[in-house]
Amino acid sequence: MAEEVQAETVETEQAEVQGEQTEQAESQGKTFTQEQVNAMIKDRLARAEKQAEAEKAEAKKLAKMNADQKQQYELEKAQNEAKEAQAQLAKYEMQGQARKMFADSGIEPSDEDLALIVTAEAEGTQYNANQLLDLIARVREDERTKLLKGETPKANGKKLPAQVTQEDFNRMNMTEKVKLHAENPELFNKLTGGHE
Repeated sequence: MAEEVQAETVETEQAEVQGEQTEQAESQGKTFTQEQVNAMIKDRLARAEKQAEAEKAEAKKLAKMNADQKQQYELEKAQNEAKEAQAQLAKYEMQGQARKMFADSGIEPSDEDLALIVTAEAEGTQYNANQLLDLIARVREDERTKLLKGETPKANGKKLPAQVTQEDFNRMNMTEKVKLHAENPELFNKLTGGHE
């Protein structure tokens, strides 16, 4: 009987997978090779068999128990599920608090960023958030310092020597002399003897 149900389940799963694949292929315009279809069916069957085995093991476990044990087991199972749900809720609430902390600092974190710092406990989440905010502040300050250390860029990107000598001036082409005149007229007049 169980083998017949499993065989029917396998055939149903195969039909569902092939139907899903046909719909996907038509809607996306994607075609699959027979090997790809077989691999997808094999994966789907493996998942269905694993789930069936888990359900079968659960049924065997329940069959061995008496009524009181079954009730106790179901109660423990429900309590564990409730604890997991509460932990998820607490984590979700902590995620909201962490997002607010970052928003107050002018930072818009992604869900992946929040996943790195959020814990079920408020203290742990706050500590992680503060550490990340401190890191961001240090990086910003380092970058600001690096930018301020740089030299003021020139309009055309070329830097003139700090001091142009008469010899340097004599080797300049006309464009460079015009540039020198525009950027430093006093030096230009000194080098030309006041003749423009």
